Amino acid sequence: MSLVNDWLRSSLGYLREVDDGILKIDELLAIANSRLLTLEKRFSLLDTSRLSVIENPLSIPDILSDLEMRLSAIEGLMEIIDYRLDKARQLLDDSASS
Repeated sequence: MSLVNDWLRSSLGYLREVDDGILKIDELLAIANSRLLTLEKRFSLLDTSRLSVIENPLSIPDILSDLEMRLSAIEGLMEIIDYRLDKARQLLDDSASS
């Protein structure tokens, strides 16, 4: 019984890490969404030829670079989440077969 409890605790630990990773992805997506809105404003300003009204000092290439960086971070977090979920599933399967 103690062995099963240890496996369950380990599985819960991995699932907590997965939850933390999902929260971090949510944060990164919120920032990326903000950057996309800024890009939409920029393109809208370009369409209306009101270039002098741009409020944000970041250039479009800077914003795109920032989005690429955040996407890369999200992809890395998703790989970690997949690993943690696989590990939790494995521990639960091992405990079920014991």
